Amino acid sequence: MPMLKTKVCHISSLHPEKDHRIFFKECASLAKAGYDTHLILCNRRAFNELEVEVHNLTFEYTNRIDRIKKSLVYILGKAIEIDAEIYHLHDPELLLIAKRLKKLGKQVIYDAHEDVPIQILGKPYIPKWLRKPIARIYRSFEANICKQIDATVVASPSMLPRFESYNRAVGLFNFPQWRRAESVEWNSRERAICYVGTLTENRGLYNILEAIKDLDLTFYVAGNWHSKAFEQKCMAHPAWGKVEFLGYIDQVQLYALLSRVKIGLSMLHPLPNYKQAYTGKMFEYMAAGIPVLVSDFELWNQVVEQASCGQTCPPLNTLALSSCIQTMLDDDQQSELQGKNGQQAARDHYNWSSQEKKLYELYHSLLNTADEMA
Repeated sequence: MPMLKTKVCHISSLHPEKDHRIFFKECASLAKAGYDTHLILCNRRAFNELEVEVHNLTFEYTNRIDRIKKSLVYILGKAIEIDAEIYHLHDPELLLIAKRLKKLGKQVIYDAHEDVPIQILGKPYIPKWLRKPIARIYRSFEANICKQIDATVVASPSMLPRFESYNRAVGLFNFPQWRRAESVEWNSRERAICYVGTLTENRGLYNILEAIKDLDLTFYVAGNWHSKAFEQKCMAHPAWGKVEFLGYIDQVQLYALLSRVKIGLSMLHPLPNYKQAYTGKMFEYMAAGIPVLVSDFELWNQVVEQASCGQTCPPLNTLALSSCIQTMLDDDQQSELQGKNGQQAARDHYNWSSQEKKLYELYHSLLNTADEMA
């Protein structure tokens, strides 16, 4: 823990002002530990909450390239003005200012939320023949910058080996802040399932609708629509009549919802960037004491099998998915036990407190290194 108010600054050009990983987990944890914590954002909202001072940079832009150019100029200026000891960068484009911050004698951390080279391979707006070359170019750029900064943190285990070859790398996984749902007798819960998250085609919402069309249940859906076209497609599905649509919900509303349902679903499609990363919602379902039904990716299978906290299923196989949902809803004794198992695993391991310790250790180590070099 810092003896004095050491100033640290997190930066994002893309994320919302109350992003769970950036604001509620990393920034709030550092502020709680006594750091003078700042967060720079673009075209969001400035405020001071949880002892985190949020700085908003507002500007107009015409296209993606124009946005990046302007954001880097404004961000660098604000970052120099804040004059922190450690800068923590949350977007790939911010690697373009990393070397400048290093030249100013600052400690610099890059936070890899996603495996960008793998993401590029699945981008539908990039022609297929261009994806591999672009992924290779980005990977080379990323490696060059990361070898010159002080540390990286990654959000999924699969990224650790690559970043460990560049510099110091730490896994800070998106486990939820520990909070259990209200204690509700299992038999008092609704015959209901839920999905919470971004509402896109490749996150499996339409497949779930297809799977439940002949089942007797209520399906709670919470999140923001990614596109109007996908919203209309889902609402036109015959199973939409079983849906209770909640829109975006905050953490308090989330746990109130999870206290009513019997299964939490996360049926992401088998895209490379999904298969190799944790889904934070799975751990929130576990913390709330409900069994999970998630895609049968190897990484997710390991969690579900070790914790005995639910089932996995091929996400595109709607017949198998329908059968899994039916079985879990019909077997209350087994589902209640799986929910309790998941909650115990979340309490013991899959929670932000376990990751917070690694964040503190990293910052403490960087500050000690800076002191030794001074």
